[in-house]
Amino acid sequence: MNNLLIYNKKKSKLLDALNLIYDLEYIKKPSFLSALFTKQTQYPDIYFYDSKLDKYNIELLLNSKLIIVNSNAQKQYLVKKLPALDMNNIKVVYPYIDHDSIYDEYLQENFKKNHNIDLDTKIIFFRANKLSKNGIKTVLSIVSNLNSANFTLLVESSKKEIDSLRVQLQIMKIKFNVILVEDYKNKNELFMISDIFLFPSSSRFFNRDILKAGFYKTAIFVSCNNYASEVVDTFATIELDDEHSTIFKIDALLSNSSELEVVKDTNYKQLKKYFFSNSFNSLKNLF
Repeated sequence: MNNLLIYNKKKSKLLDALNLIYDLEYIKKPSFLSALFTKQTQYPDIYFYDSKLDKYNIELLLNSKLIIVNSNAQKQYLVKKLPALDMNNIKVVYPYIDHDSIYDEYLQENFKKNHNIDLDTKIIFFRANKLSKNGIKTVLSIVSNLNSANFTLLVESSKKEIDSLRVQLQIMKIKFNVILVEDYKNKNELFMISDIFLFPSSSRFFNRDILKAGFYKTAIFVSCNNYASEVVDTFATIELDDEHSTIFKIDALLSNSSELEVVKDTNYKQLKKYFFSNSFNSLKNLF
């Protein structure tokens, strides 16, 4: 079994599978004291880029045999930051979704009955660990300006985040229906019951929820600067300085159920390929 030196922030299912083929050895950043007594830095065969660009990580990047990034946009960003890198040594392996929940077509119906929502009402879903940092103000602005009233906004996050949002909503005196969910255990279910997933975050980091939304048959709107926008079509992308375009598109889907189903089906066909097995094969075939 061949030996590979790996630099990655943490172990993963992807690396566990690769370890069945190669003998993986993980490089760890040395402590201050150990660095004083280490004469030579270990350079990885494979560096999984995690956005860190301090002195130590730059040295590893410049001396790695292979660098793995999660999107073409991240590749371009890295090369822009470090022009000395050889683009041929940077490979894209997209994130993956573990489809560990079976799609339940009755889940949405039961959810609506439990929350006294009309069965024809559409659910617009937004979730994030940090709501304010990932666009909750933009979400509220968009849904507040929709012409259609045929929707309920569903928001999921931690108790602390939801408590803060609840206060904010009271101040706003909103006119649309909103359901706030705290620390929901099986988040896949929330994608199953939703019709539209809205993620207008300014964050670049690849949001894996986009993959879940597509796989569980949800229409998607994601900001174009998020790396995940690379795996969806242009209809699904959001320009953060142009809310009117997003409002228009969401209104169109809310008023036309058949068109909404077409978009859901298109997203599913486009994103169902991002399974673990595909990401693993992409990685394995690099050697």
